[in-house]
Amino acid sequence: MAGSASIRIDQPANPTTPIGQPGRARDDLLLGLPVTLRNSDDTDVVRWVWALIDVPLGSTATLSGTTSPQVTFTPDVAGSYLARLMVNDGLAGQIDLKVAAVKDSLGRRYPATGETASSVNWPGNNEKGWGKDGEKILRGLARPQLLAAVDQQAIVAGTPSTVVPIAGLGLPTGLGQIVDNGFVPIGPVAGGSPAINGWAFVSFTGGGKTIDGVLADIDCTLCTAGDVWALIVGVVDVGDSLVLSVEIV
Repeated sequence: MAGSASIRIDQPANPTTPIGQPGRARDDLLLGLPVTLRNSDDTDVVRWVWALIDVPLGSTATLSGTTSPQVTFTPDVAGSYLARLMVNDGLAGQIDLKVAAVKDSLGRRYPATGETASSVNWPGNNEKGWGKDGEKILRGLARPQLLAAVDQQAIVAGTPSTVVPIAGLGLPTGLGQIVDNGFVPIGPVAGGSPAINGWAFVSFTGGGKTIDGVLADIDCTLCTAGDVWALIVGVVDVGDSLVLSVEIV
């Protein structure tokens, strides 16, 4: 099949740059404004089947249609909307899933039920919102499973203790599940690495979801402003998870 399933997400009143990056999820949508979904390449495609397979609790959002080349919906509750597209050229079919999300008032993005790493490849990045250097780190990990709700945390250089909330899938729920942890530089760094003082375990509720959460107490005493680090945690039965990007300011 010349064409393939690759959902393109546009919010005309709130565009990305460039507009509608093909095959990219979005987590910067605004409530109450229409969102347009279409396939990135309709070459030879003769059939489209759309569905919203998960929406936040309390949402009444529906698609404008299910078999048109282009459909719309309007997000009415903060959270993640998981869209599915099945296309067919008369001989074979392909499926794509993408997240279209509205962050809550604290800037958090809660995962949709059924989302995967490929369904949350945010605009301007390669995988999971971590950018090209983060993608290289991910490829070096055994089984990076986490879909983090907190994309990046800014911490002041020289600060001995900053408690950072991390919410997502695959997080540990107790100290016994943490095999190891460490910080990996994203790009060149000039200062020392952050370190973990300790952990606390909580749950977060938002966007109609309740998910595991961790409070990481981070020591940036030796850090230098301008450096960016990725926190990787080894979790029992999950593997290495890239959970947080820390920018030193």
